[in-house]
Amino acid sequence: AGGGRGGRGDSLYQGVPGADQRKQTFPAHMKYVKCVLFKENLDTMTLISKLSKLLRAKPGAFSYAGTKDRRAATAQEVAILGIPIHRLASVCREIHTCALGDYSYCDKPIRLGDLYGNRFEIALRDVDADPEHLAKACSGLASKGFINYFGLQRFGSSSIPTHAIGREMLRGEFAAAADLVLKPREGEKEEAVRARATWTKGQDAKEALRAFPRWMHAERSVLEGYARHGLAGHEKAMMAVPHNMRSMYLHAYQSFVWNRIASERLRKHGSSPIEGDLILVGADHKETPVEEDGGVAPEAEAEPEAPAEEKAPEGKAAEAGGEAGAAPAKTWTKAHPKTVRALTAEEAKTASIYDIVLPMPGVSIVYPSNMAEMYTELLKEDGLDKDNMKMKAKDLTLAGDYRKLMGRAEDLSWETITYADPRANLQMTDMDQIKGLTTDKIREKASSEQGVEQRRALLVRFTLRSSQYATMCIRELLKEYSEEAAFGIRQLPGDAAAATDAAAKDAAAPDAAAPAATPAAADAGATPAVAAAAVTAAVEAAVEAAGEVDEAPGGPGRVGAP
Repeated sequence: AGGGRGGRGDSLYQGVPGADQRKQTFPAHMKYVKCVLFKENLDTMTLISKLSKLLRAKPGAFSYAGTKDRRAATAQEVAILGIPIHRLASVCREIHTCALGDYSYCDKPIRLGDLYGNRFEIALRDVDADPEHLAKACSGLASKGFINYFGLQRFGSSSIPTHAIGREMLRGEFAAAADLVLKPREGEKEEAVRARATWTKGQDAKEALRAFPRWMHAERSVLEGYARHGLAGHEKAMMAVPHNMRSMYLHAYQSFVWNRIASERLRKHGSSPIEGDLILVGADHKETPVEEDGGVAPEAEAEPEAPAEEKAPEGKAAEAGGEAGAAPAKTWTKAHPKTVRALTAEEAKTASIYDIVLPMPGVSIVYPSNMAEMYTELLKEDGLDKDNMKMKAKDLTLAGDYRKLMGRAEDLSWETITYADPRANLQMTDMDQIKGLTTDKIREKASSEQGVEQRRALLVRFTLRSSQYATMCIRELLKEYSEEAAFGIRQLPGDAAAATDAAAKDAAAPDAAAPAATPAAADAGATPAVAAAAVTAAVEAAVEAAGEVDEAPGGPGRVGAP
């Protein structure tokens, strides 16, 4: 490893094929340096921005399979265009919470579609349940999986969720969208509160621009649009927002609809495939990434690249029928063509729930016949028509895509450990390993306080495919629901330990304010072990594979009785 806290000179080039240690030039036909980027307490995009400034390069010189969350110790591969290894190694000394290492040369950048998934290691502290019950709950998660919801971080962390802005944009209500971007909101920094008050009081774009700090990118972009086009130019003001940020709003709304549809699909039809369900077929059977911006939350952050919202085929979206022999419907996204078809009644008997996909609304997707009416109703509530989503501005036209209804944690393992110091690290990061630390040393330090009551933690390790959220996987383990209903994530009625498919199908509509257990939890025979435990989830995440943002649960949250 090189960079971070030491290492320079010719030693950095040892083991790098074709490297010229004296001239430090690139081998023939190689334009990129590929390496592992390790970071702590920084999100990927913020770090790339800082590294770019230090290197006097454009952020676009860095390519990667997706962004990773700030509240984690993460490692991911990146490829950097045209910057020699010695410069990369030295610049990391300026940022003490990151490091670069394992250098090699390559001839192409890293793309979003290159991602398989993320490897997580998460510690859940203050677990009161006994190891036997914890093992039973983890076994249930391993065998039954979880509902593949978009996580809460998808919708922003402020009192005005990103999907609300996206909804107004899709409705063509640009004045309302701009108002949502600029209006006061709870829990912000004092400088942001003052800036929003300046705009609200005077409605003077130029004056407000002087008040808004530069890190409030979306807000400043809207104000710059107003300053340039006048206070009546609402659409132009919103279109002044950088493309990636606009996309974030629109995709958040798609995600909101998808979450609600997923809840309704499982509530109405249970957790077995039925006639009319959609599956990916042929070469598209392996699900490709729908988007790689999973944990981008605040409006001030943007995605490195967005999914397909470009021009899509004209005409109304079709509804897939359930009849046998129906021709597959071809659909498109920006980079990933997919084919879907509907299951027949006979096929549904042997199909797997883990192969079922649900569409995110757009102009080029096929709606399942058994849920098409629900899509129509949900979009109509928001003033939208699922069969007429083509916008005048092509940047606002969403092609749509497909997402697996259920997810599974691959290679799931777990162990219980004891510790005394609530602030001590319980896991070894890549940097700890480079420093020569061992897991035994770290845990010994965490348990070394004398006369302090020992606590119990559950340490889980698992792999998730691209675009799946660790928060939603852990949610199934903890049965922790907080404010999720506001984003289409609903608990479904029934007792977690005894509910059946039939009970899930016949149950009454859930109360959005007080949801109940999911069909996945019901089928898993999920015990009250973790649910009944008074668990404070102060989560530490070490993400070991390259991938998109997948926030680990970052804040404390109490899990109540089942």
